Amino acid sequence: MKLDLIPLPVEPIPAKGMAAAPLRMGMAISNMADLLAGGTRPGLGTLCCFAYPIGQGMHPQPVLLGNDHVLHAHEASQGSLVFQPGIQTQDEKMAFPADEMRGIAVLTGQRKYGHHDYAYPGESALPYFIDVAMASLLPEACIFQNTVADGPSAQKVTKASRMHPSDVSLGGRYRVWKQGAATGRTEGVVLSIRGEVHGPDGEIRRNVIIIQSAAGSQGQPFCNDGDSGAPLFNTRGQLVGMVWGKDPARPEIGYASPIHPILDAMQVILAQPYHKTSSRHSTTPESLRP
Repeated sequence: MKLDLIPLPVEPIPAKGMAAAPLRMGMAISNMADLLAGGTRPGLGTLCCFAYPIGQGMHPQPVLLGNDHVLHAHEASQGSLVFQPGIQTQDEKMAFPADEMRGIAVLTGQRKYGHHDYAYPGESALPYFIDVAMASLLPEACIFQNTVADGPSAQKVTKASRMHPSDVSLGGRYRVWKQGAATGRTEGVVLSIRGEVHGPDGEIRRNVIIIQSAAGSQGQPFCNDGDSGAPLFNTRGQLVGMVWGKDPARPEIGYASPIHPILDAMQVILAQPYHKTSSRHSTTPESLRP
């Protein structure tokens, strides 16, 4: 069922008002730019993972990664806030209460929507289509975990892994799963890691991971609106990619980019599973500080 939208008044939450609940992979994020401007589009997406910029010494400023088309939607730019929105349903409509709007990060302006040349060790560089942007976590009471879910069953993510062409050469044998804000956990099989997808303007997006829902064409879609940016995992729980879209004509088909070209383009490494940010490395804008 598609929900209509009730935009409730929203304001940037000051840093001292943030909750202390850990941020995790697969949760809903948005810049809320359109709602803040009085519009009706929430621009929801999914947080992929947390990372550390390379070259920042012993205490790097943690960042989150998500899809560029989510984090920079509605003319958001460097310095814009990223929110973890509280979402309620009222009479089959969505609502975004102001007191549940949690500012968690600030856009750095580092982004890539297009092809990035990347070479795996011992191989020639190939152009990989990626859709990624980065935001620095606000340090005040902001704890993050590179995990999916919580409690004893939490999936700790400690490694980024490659899907090799030989892994998928047997056809439908390489299984993956994603954790999205809209459809939660869904499982699929990789059809190709060298896929070519035509964009809305006819451009060709190369070396795309193409996934088919394990439920098949009559079951649940692999991903849906709101899942953009979802982390993609192999059966060992290793991060292998970032979801960025779906086939409009075949809802069981989803698209993702491999994780290594994404990390290389942003010049970051995957963060440890558990971390609390330090106020010594604050990037909170003066206007947001208590």
